[in-house]
Amino acid sequence: HRVDRRQRQMCIRDRVSTQSTGSDDLETQIPPKKIKEYTEAFQIFDHDADGKIDRTSLGQLMRSLGFKPTEAELNKLMSTSGASLINFETFLQLLKEPGSNLQKPNEELEIRESFRVFDKDLNGQLSTEELRHLLTTVGEKMSPEEVEVLLNEADPKGTGWIHYGAWVEEMLQQY
Repeated sequence: HRVDRRQRQMCIRDRVSTQSTGSDDLETQIPPKKIKEYTEAFQIFDHDADGKIDRTSLGQLMRSLGFKPTEAELNKLMSTSGASLINFETFLQLLKEPGSNLQKPNEELEIRESFRVFDKDLNGQLSTEELRHLLTTVGEKMSPEEVEVLLNEADPKGTGWIHYGAWVEEMLQQY
């Protein structure tokens, strides 16, 4: 019978958190927030809810999490696992393989680069008005209320300028 998604998530998290192999302990290598993120993503790609995914789903899963594996790397990962399907624990172990070359892109650098595109003076700052305009007109538009909350966090002193490097760093520490 099909196990409820929440129960599977708790079960996976429990199994991962009870593994204790000294310096290889997954809890110490992967922050709990990331394990939660990976668990939820894994479940989405576990189409038949059996706790395992195939090579195609592995590639899709990794790309959805921001990794950029090549086809050769995916093949190597699957051959490393020794099976045609992998479970969540094996997936986490594969992410920690020293020679896997699957470093997740530097989120902080990517976000800073995104802001830098709009930094006309290249001085590490954006005006709150420019950011307000971007957030309400480009891409997935935010409501005026959402924008106000965000701008209040980004510019708590109300200077009209956001030092996006420090703000990005602060955001990533919170989440």
